[in-house]
Amino acid sequence: MTEPQIFTWTFPLHVIVVNPTILPESNRLVFDDKLSFVAPPWGPDECLAIFTDNDLARRFRESCPDQSELVIIGLQPKEMLALLRSYSDLFQSIMIDCDAKSGRGIVVPNSHLVDAIEWYLSTQNESP
Repeated sequence: MTEPQIFTWTFPLHVIVVNPTILPESNRLVFDDKLSFVAPPWGPDECLAIFTDNDLARRFRESCPDQSELVIIGLQPKEMLALLRSYSDLFQSIMIDCDAKSGRGIVVPNSHLVDAIEWYLSTQNESP
């Protein structure tokens, strides 16, 4: 496995969700049928908004209508990998740090982040 070169990822990464179920004993997000994600309206279809910083996620959420139902969730590498794998049929690409006003963000295939996390976990001697 070679080191990915396209972007330097820092964790936690943040997603904005509706109807999250959080396990109280572990504080982990449950990937169930109730969960839905906020997707940027300017990106390609099947695009998930991912934020490298809670502040960027908060600003994006504040620009959304009916933001009271939107929850920002921070995910560590294994949790993000589980999310990307669980929803790979739904999200073929991700938009990184989507700006609510301009609609700009970095769009990459979902596989870029999956590869980066797998590489990172391998350097930590952790299995995905």
